[in-house]
Parts: sequence; C-alpha cells; structure tokens
Amino acid sequence: MRRSSYGTRRGEVVIINSILNNRIPQLKTALEEGTCVNERDNQGKTPLYIAVEQNSLEAVEILVEAGAVINACCGSTYETTLHEAVRRKNLPIIEYLLSKGASMKIKNSAGNTAEELGKNDAKIRKVLEKFKNEHVLQPVIPPPKSKIHFVQLIDEKMIRESDKKKLPGKINLVSMDMATPTHLVVPVDLKTKVLNVTKDHLAEVLKAIVKSTMIVSREWLKACIIDPSRAEDDRNYAVKKVQWMDGPVYTNRIEEWKKTISKMQPKLFAGCKFYFSRPKYNFLDRVTLIELVRIADGQASAREPILDDKNPAPYHNSNLKPNFIVYSLTHDIGDKFRDCTKYNLVCEQWLIESILGCSISTPPY
Repeated sequence: MRRSSYGTRRGEVVIINSILNNRIPQLKTALEEGTCVNERDNQGKTPLYIAVEQNSLEAVEILVEAGAVINACCGSTYETTLHEAVRRKNLPIIEYLLSKGASMKIKNSAGNTAEELGKNDAKIRKVLEKFKNEHVLQPVIPPPKSKIHFVQLIDEKMIRESDKKKLPGKINLVSMDMATPTHLVVPVDLKTKVLNVTKDHLAEVLKAIVKSTMIVSREWLKACIIDPSRAEDDRNYAVKKVQWMDGPVYTNRIEEWKKTISKMQPKLFAGCKFYFSRPKYNFLDRVTLIELVRIADGQASAREPILDDKNPAPYHNSNLKPNFIVYSLTHDIGDKFRDCTKYNLVCEQWLIESILGCSISTPPY
C-alpha cells in the first residue's frame, strides 16, 4: 500500500495547520495516517503546545491520546504545555494536562515553573493543589526500534571482510559519512567494559553521543554472526562507560543523553552562546565543535559575539553567563576576552568533558 503524504514532513505541516484552523476531522485523519505527533515546527513548538496556544481542548485531548509528549519543553523559552495553559488561564486545559501527567516542576529559561506562574491566581492555584498529592507524571515511551539497523564501524578493520558478509540482513554497514546512523560500533576493554576514546575517533564518538546514536561494543556484531537473532539484543551491548585522555570514567552518561532527548527536554547547551576564535583547536576543528554545540541546542559562531545582558543564563547552570569564549590551551587569549564579568572563558577540553559527562560545570576562570 502506498504511504500517504500525511506520514511525511508534509504531514507535520498538515497537522499544525489543522490545529491553527480548528479543522478537527483533518487533524484526526493526519494522525491516523501516521503523522509524527511530536514533530516540532521551525520555532521548536510541538503540535500539542500549539493546540494549547489555540485554547483548543478538543485538539489537546486528541493529541495526548495519540501519544503527544505533554512535558516537552518548547520554543526559545523552553516552556511546557502546562506553562502555556497557566499563562492563558485556561482551567479546563490545565486540569486535563495535570490529569494526564503534566509536571508542575519543570522550569522555563527564566527559571520559573508552571506552579510559580500560577501562584497569584486563586482558581489556578486550587487546580494545582488538587493534583499535588499522588500526582503521576506521564511516562515517556522509548521510540520503537528500527526495522533495519544502519551501523557504522568506528574502524573498518574492526571486523574482517569475510565476517561482514555473515552479518544478518537487518544489519546494514554504512560509511561514516551517513548523518543519521542507528548504531556506532566501537572497541571496548573486555575486562572493564570501558570505551577508551582516542583522538582519532573523538569527533565520531561525541557526535554519536549528542545525536543519541546507540554506541555498542563490537561484541554485538560477533554475537550476530553466530546467532542472527542477537541483532535485537543490541541494548545488552550498549556502551555505558567512557574514558578520554586517562581522565575520569564517565558512567551512564550516554544513557542520560538518551533520556533527555526522549523526554524532549532542553539539551546540554540550551541557552549557551559559544564563540570559537580559532579555525583549529588541539583535538577538534572549529567546524566540528560548532556542529556539536548546535546539535546540543546551543548557539555557536566563528564571529565575535554581540553581548546582550538580557539573555537568560544557560538552562542547565544558572550560575554561568550565557556567552562562552572557547580558547586553545596552546594559544594566548586576546586581552579583550579577559574580562570574565562578561564571558565564561572555557577551553576546548572543558567543552569535550561537558559532553562526555552530560553536565555543565563552572569553569575555573
């Protein structure tokens, strides 16, 4: 059967337009035809968020029943549907969202929760109080496994050519140029289960982490050669420990990245603006560093930033300023960037370790 255009990017446009124009039958048809219910628009808003903006309880109910993520953070202010419903003082939508697992505690870019936004409205406060006790958040269902695995080898020599031909049909080996692989296969220490990241493969590993590509040990492919059914057993071979440059071992941080992405929460560099003054750094080039930052919800540029004191702090560390100057340890920092009251001065290593640790620490300078 030919797939309807509803189940394509065009379908996502249809679903949003049906909400904006209050065309409920068209909305239902789009969802029935396989349109992604959580696809964001060019402003970072989900269809559910737009339905709340339109004060359409009927559209909200239809979308939630179709699997819309209620607690997704949307737009440049990273607000949830509950934030928006409270701002619009729409009591029926507020009550419905809470009954389906909306969180009162998620903060927007200004650090405010939906509960704080509604504290001065007696009617809203009453509804929120009603759900405070025994309130269960909406569970996040992991995306379904792909029918075909597009697998990258971090080193082509990891697997012999003769063994590649023995892999089950579900596993398609692809080049490192593919932008959206499902898996990255790496060597790990058989005793410690640690992936030791080398300089040669640092960029590939970091990209896989921020894109939520499943990183698995090569033992998975070996198992698949013996038993093709093990292709479905990839989670048991997922890398959980990563080490770089004899530094600390980061445990379960890759899984933390996956949780953030599946929950549709702000990624690590949300609210951060990075300026890369050098074309090449010690470990990665500027193009790669900018790509990593942007994938992780940050802004990045090779042009000197224009400061705006009104910009909020980084989402994941409110103690930092929003602007970051990334310097190289082997080159002097320009005098104009030494005023730390305006910038966060960070080295390339700080940025790499932030990704590996899924955490933004306060830099030493």
